[in-house]
Amino acid sequence: IADSLSLTAQSFVPGLAEQPPSRQRARALQQTMTNLFRVGSIFSVILIAAVSNMPTIARLSTSDTNVLALVAKVTPYVVGTLSVHCFVTAFEGLLLGRKDLAFVGNMYLAWFFVVPYFLLRVKKAALS
Repeated sequence: IADSLSLTAQSFVPGLAEQPPSRQRARALQQTMTNLFRVGSIFSVILIAAVSNMPTIARLSTSDTNVLALVAKVTPYVVGTLSVHCFVTAFEGLLLGRKDLAFVGNMYLAWFFVVPYFLLRVKKAALS
């Protein structure tokens, strides 16, 4: 659901970004960002509402109390992640639509290499 925001931004922004700088262009880009923020907020609320019910829905899948306890334990982390996921994908689409690929490339580099490096250090510390 959130990836559709990125695709939408990538569809609408290039036409606006390629126009010569003007007040009308600036207003159109600002309105597009505002609309994406609004829709991202709605999508976030929907996703958070769905995920918040995971502990209840998990009871339909299993009766193992250990599994239910783990589901209840991780649900707040999933909710926290999803609370920003829609905004991240929407504004990623804005960056891709404006063809700011250097910034997006650096963010992907950080996400796929730097973040795992630190997470693996935390895991190693937790296991020792």
